[in-house]
Amino acid sequence: MNAQPHNTCRPGNDLPNAPLESARFFLSQGIHSVPVPYGTKHPTTDGWQDKLYEADDLEAVFGRRTNNGILLGTHSDNTLDVDLDALCAHRVARRILPPTGMVWGRSRKPASHWLYRMLSTDGVRYKKFNDPTPKEELDRFGLKACLLELRFSGRQSLAPGSVNTEDGVIDPVRWEPDATGERGDIDWGAIYAAGERLSAVMLAARYWRNGERHDASLPLSGLCWYGGMSIDDALAFVENVCIAAGDHDVENRLTSVRDTYQKGDHGSFVSGGPTLAEDHFTEAVVRQLRKWLHLKAKRDRGMLGPDGLPLESDGDADRFAARWAGEVLYCAEEKCWYSYNEVVWERDRTESIKERAKTVVREFRALVGAKASEPNVYGVGGVAEYDKCALYAVRMGSEARILAMLELARSKPELAVKPEQFDADPLMFNVLDCTLDLNTTAGKVSSHLHNPHDLIRRVALAHYRPAATHPLIEQALTRFHPEEDHQTFLADMGGYCLTGLPKRHGLQLIGPHDSGKSTFLAMFRNTWNDYGASLADTNLAKNPHKGGDIARPDLLRVKDARIVTVPEVDPDTKFDVALFKIIHSGGDATHLRNFFDKGGGGNFTFHCSIWMSGNKEYGMPADESAAYDRIEVLDCDHQVPETAREEHEERATTDPAIVGDAVLAMAIRGFERLYGSQRGILHPPASAVQAKKEVRNSRDPFSTAIDKLFVVTNDPTDGIKKSEAWSVMRDYIQGTGEWIQKPRALQKAFEDALKWRVGAFTHSSSRFAGLDYWPGLRWSDAARARWGVTMPDWEAQ
Repeated sequence: MNAQPHNTCRPGNDLPNAPLESARFFLSQGIHSVPVPYGTKHPTTDGWQDKLYEADDLEAVFGRRTNNGILLGTHSDNTLDVDLDALCAHRVARRILPPTGMVWGRSRKPASHWLYRMLSTDGVRYKKFNDPTPKEELDRFGLKACLLELRFSGRQSLAPGSVNTEDGVIDPVRWEPDATGERGDIDWGAIYAAGERLSAVMLAARYWRNGERHDASLPLSGLCWYGGMSIDDALAFVENVCIAAGDHDVENRLTSVRDTYQKGDHGSFVSGGPTLAEDHFTEAVVRQLRKWLHLKAKRDRGMLGPDGLPLESDGDADRFAARWAGEVLYCAEEKCWYSYNEVVWERDRTESIKERAKTVVREFRALVGAKASEPNVYGVGGVAEYDKCALYAVRMGSEARILAMLELARSKPELAVKPEQFDADPLMFNVLDCTLDLNTTAGKVSSHLHNPHDLIRRVALAHYRPAATHPLIEQALTRFHPEEDHQTFLADMGGYCLTGLPKRHGLQLIGPHDSGKSTFLAMFRNTWNDYGASLADTNLAKNPHKGGDIARPDLLRVKDARIVTVPEVDPDTKFDVALFKIIHSGGDATHLRNFFDKGGGGNFTFHCSIWMSGNKEYGMPADESAAYDRIEVLDCDHQVPETAREEHEERATTDPAIVGDAVLAMAIRGFERLYGSQRGILHPPASAVQAKKEVRNSRDPFSTAIDKLFVVTNDPTDGIKKSEAWSVMRDYIQGTGEWIQKPRALQKAFEDALKWRVGAFTHSSSRFAGLDYWPGLRWSDAARARWGVTMPDWEAQ
């Protein structure tokens, strides 16, 4: 079953371990290198998959502090990399993998890369061998799902001469001592079979727990016996599991194999897969071992197909789950299937799930035919006779059996998903070519390849190009926000909206027509795509109906968005202040429901930042201090008339297919600054602070009167007696023909309005000691002329 250890490599090799020499060596072997930022694993050069550096290029590219990745597949002489992700793999790799002289790793993961030259590319593809245990369970123990990868075209691997800095530890990639630098030649079938065997060993070793290894060795041996594995292969498999798991009592485990096979061959009962799944592993792990080791399942005699699964509907459901696990999911709460398109999980709106079920039927029929010529398959070990299997294969394609297969498959644990499991990680941001990992603690952005286990349903319409720029973005910033602090703050706000964490700040853009407000809202909203949404200002307006349970499908639609744009806000819009504060609460929940929701809805938390635009000053009432703490304002006062702009440029500036990479890169720079040097605290420019103050003043019903009667100087030598200020204001209001009702409430509102203009501060000056004055305030000329008021004579007092 296992290949013999190869001894063609010489110890103490002198193969190069510096980037430049390493790149030259690989090029001499027909393998092209690609530069990777020092300490990282992923290239950032645009189009790196097709960038082939020749000998004259290497000095400039690799003659510096960098990592060296090698291209795989057809660009590099049909090179395939067997990447061992499980930490225990190096202990048994040489016992199972075919010999090759290109083996390297690092101190934390020795002998983790094995390179081969494929004799033919027919059928060769990227393949990942995963532990079927649910991700949340693996995360509890710090384990990765991936055990082994067969990496080919479109991929790259870090080569000797590179440095890995995972977890802050400098870990150089270096050749194994016995490496020769010569690849082994192999065909796809052989390397795939070796990958299955090695993955099965690593999977079993992962769950080979101390204290129960002897007990587990008995049903594991039974699994092999029932599955039709020869005793020699079973002995080799169990021995490799022990070596991988660091189990030193190997002879005891091998005795279990021999005893189990002897009992089984003599008709005695032996435990097998069910006992192994219930007491030691899990059903999913046992099922995966059967698949990788090509074992049959033990059932009643004559009731199984050649794949070891029952000739009945639940067997078809098992076949479907085994074939499509990791590619389809069923959500019982939403009553729909999802399929993975290599970027996101998407609802099955075309009933393509039936076509997948038909694929299971076709593959089973092909298996029945292929096994017909093999001896000791049909009528042996619980497998039905060929005629029975063939008849079942014909009938299983009927509409009724297809529906029964899918109905039963819905409840399979490996296919079941809950709505809340999707998009659950707020620090992942999915883009077209990868998934971004947002580290708000260190202010760093990294990435990993799209992974179905992330359970992401959303994607932004951009590629991860951290240094990307675009002339149209630069032009828009120069035209409408030439102030450097404005540009920085827009980037910071974009970075703030990358995460799915609850938000505490929104953004208002205020300015005349042709000042770029809608352009910037659309630019971010369109790039965010599934992570963004839009509302009308009426959706945020105060509901005229008081009391009652109001359905809000509009708010349910945007609750999980990360940026929500509200263009063209009417200055007369009366905002629902409570709703605005809930949205920007930083995590408080509110009750929402849809129309006709019989369940009564539920409590939900918003994760979005509201970005608004308007031609005139708009917003909440001026006395809503908590609301104004949650909003940032940017004045857009640089107009560029439409006649001075190109229509196609305007469209292109908001088209993510054109500028999306640059918009994302701008937000990433803002994220790294916001959560790096600024420790997650937004720093609006001084102009934004002033703009917010002006908005708040404009929403004050006393605004006109205060501007007419007073001058705010904030000078500690100025001051007006409070009683006199209110007396003049009252006369002013009555002079306009207004009748004052509830004068005490009106006086308090007037004093609140003055507070946010002059500040609720006191001066240390002795002239204010014991006096009830508004400091920093002077009478206007109009007030002096109309009411004859004068500034107090401080010296006399």
